[in-house]
Amino acid sequence: MIQRQLNRMRQQLAPHGPGRSQDVTDLLTEDLLPADQQVDIMKRTAHLVGKRLANCMQSPASSDMEKKLKKLALMSLSLAMADCMKEIDSESSLRRTLEMGCCVEGSLAQALAEYEMNMERDVLQPLSKLSEEELPIIVKHRKQLQKLLVDWNNARTRLLQVQKNMSNNPGGSSVVTAPKLESLKEEEEELKRRLDQSKDDYLSDLYQFISKESEYENYFVRRPKISDKLPGLQSSDGRNPILKVNSPRTSNPSLFSNPHLLMQNRRLLVSHIFPIPQPKTTF
Repeated sequence: MIQRQLNRMRQQLAPHGPGRSQDVTDLLTEDLLPADQQVDIMKRTAHLVGKRLANCMQSPASSDMEKKLKKLALMSLSLAMADCMKEIDSESSLRRTLEMGCCVEGSLAQALAEYEMNMERDVLQPLSKLSEEELPIIVKHRKQLQKLLVDWNNARTRLLQVQKNMSNNPGGSSVVTAPKLESLKEEEEELKRRLDQSKDDYLSDLYQFISKESEYENYFVRRPKISDKLPGLQSSDGRNPILKVNSPRTSNPSLFSNPHLLMQNRRLLVSHIFPIPQPKTTF
């Protein structure tokens, strides 16, 4: 399919005179002009979005869950709570509160680590490959084509000028200009060959870009889709459930003194987010 398109393009884009085509856009049909313009825009967008998104991550990029968890502040908080519990009486309400907090923060850390690993795999890595590998190759091919186009036009102009001079002065200078004419012909033919090859490469790049454009756009769509799967972001009424719970000291003064009520209240916050294990102690 692409080969047939390239053959048709060669016929449509064949130069018709010296100096006629000085820019790559002169070699493109109207259906390829938008793609030619979008390549660099897509490259800059993928680079900028990927860079800013990477800055939003709470831990360094890693495919190792254990290493990632160690770098998360939530996990550090969970471990700190666990350390504090060692010095508190097992029957204390504060101990049980810290126990639940340790569990919740650890679960949140686990969910965040999984979220970031999915984000890195499905969004950041594809965006990086797109902006640092795939699209720069197309941009490079375009620059090469532009340079060859200018070089070929210049070589052809020189060749035509020498031919014109020889036709206007068929006398004594012909012996001197004959080798030069042959050299100019060889240079023009070589540049024309390289130009045609470069043009085919770039046209192929553009057709490939068009065929993958929806795939590239999907990289940007995956981020909110992955975010929607992060547990606890929204409740059934669309609000963050964590923000709906007030401090137990201000909402109910007796709540903190009653660990059973406190545990029940905490479970209302997190039971629909994470599977909370039963506490080891009973009331």
